[in-house]
Amino acid sequence: MRRPEAARQPEAVKRLPRRMTLLILWSLSRLPSTAAAAAEQQDAIGKNWGNVDDYCQEMILKYIVGSSDISEWDSLVNTIKGMEIDKVLAAKQEAYDDYLQRVEELKK
Repeated sequence: MRRPEAARQPEAVKRLPRRMTLLILWSLSRLPSTAAAAAEQQDAIGKNWGNVDDYCQEMILKYIVGSSDISEWDSLVNTIKGMEIDKVLAAKQEAYDDYLQRVEELKK
């Protein structure tokens, strides 16, 4: 038996930090516009990021409007892992680290 929306709302509010975590991870996964990724990094990002980005945007909206229940969180995480988000984030982190190194070199 499915509970009415009003009855589910307090539970959804209690779990807001998990929703915010998804939003924060999604937004932080974007590189600064001045951080250019090397060809190998760009390849890893390009192969997977479009699908991950589309899926995250879709799910964020579903969580916000309440058409998807937060109890499906583990499924969302497993889906994103299956899309090889680890490779994407590793490539983006490497590109960002390279960017920070170049900034530090410019300061010298």
